[in-house]
Amino acid sequence: MQVPNAGVLTVKIGPNRHAIKVPDSGVVVAAAEVDKAIVCVVFDRSLATDPLLMAITKESGAEMWRCRARGAGHRGDRAPMIPHHLELVQDGERVYLYGVSETNVYIECYSVSEGAVVGRYRTRMMPSENVGQ
Repeated sequence: MQVPNAGVLTVKIGPNRHAIKVPDSGVVVAAAEVDKAIVCVVFDRSLATDPLLMAITKESGAEMWRCRARGAGHRGDRAPMIPHHLELVQDGERVYLYGVSETNVYIECYSVSEGAVVGRYRTRMMPSENVGQ
């Protein structure tokens, strides 16, 4: 992966390049390698869009799927949430997106082969609670 340049993040595997439109600043990127694919997530700290998940085959670099995660930037939330941490973890045919924001902790599970949502879990913290303390 290359650092965003003029609003584009480039993911290169072998001869294939995948350009992902991103904001000029405040981008968080996480990746997990699975048996036959690399899954990455791009998150805009400005919360202009929901996190983007994308799976790319390791062998050819072809895009398998892409989807928007609900995560911390979900537009249905009442208050904007600034992410403190975002991570992908692979477990067999599933990849888990873990996130911590100022007001919640969330986990989303996706099928690596299809990008389908397997499950979601989210907690809400009270305003007086502090993450990491």
